[in-house]
Amino acid sequence: MKQGDFVKVIGRDGFYVFLEEVQGTATLRVGGAKSPNTPTLAIPINRVVSLEKTEQARRLSPSG
Repeated sequence: MKQGDFVKVIGRDGFYVFLEEVQGTATLRVGGAKSPNTPTLAIPINRVVSLEKTEQARRLSPSG
């Protein structure tokens, strides 16, 4: 994941923007808002799923 990627958090609805990872904790911005005043969320990185990676996985998987 790189800064600005849209991600989902396991167990939560909605989407977030990935800002950074420090020592196993991901900092996310709620709802994709671009304002720096928007609250951020600190979540264990293992609960964060990159939407870009899941889209690629869907395209690569055989549709049968």
